[in-house]
Amino acid sequence: MPDDRRAIAERCIDLHVKHAELFRDLDDLKAQLRKFAEASDDTVDGLKAAVRKVLKDDLDVDALKAELRKLGQPGHDGFTEDFPGKGSILVTGGSVPRFKGIVPVLDAAAFLDLADKLRDKLIEDKVVAMQRQFTEARRPSVTVKL
Repeated sequence: MPDDRRAIAERCIDLHVKHAELFRDLDDLKAQLRKFAEASDDTVDGLKAAVRKVLKDDLDVDALKAELRKLGQPGHDGFTEDFPGKGSILVTGGSVPRFKGIVPVLDAAAFLDLADKLRDKLIEDKVVAMQRQFTEARRPSVTVKL
């Protein structure tokens, strides 16, 4: 499996090296999308041109990253593959939701500042309900560094 992992990672980094300008364009495109709400017509035309270029240059990097993410599914360790002179690929392991505890449904700080008797009364009167709190699940991530 590590040889397969390294081969997939190397294909991914080779695409990033070969098409570095396109990936810079993608970063620019992301920045433009963030500003899109207040965009002028010129910005919209530039954005359309950038999107057309990205669609024309379909590199299938997302498929490679998806393969690498499978190797970083919850329960698997993350990994880094270094390619001297090119860069590295970092894949972090994902996580599943975990139980963290029980918290009040209203303003937790104000509720917790109350006297114990008052808190117990509010819970007994069903003014406050206690619920379990979990962390959010995370999908594995793939980071390319050149």
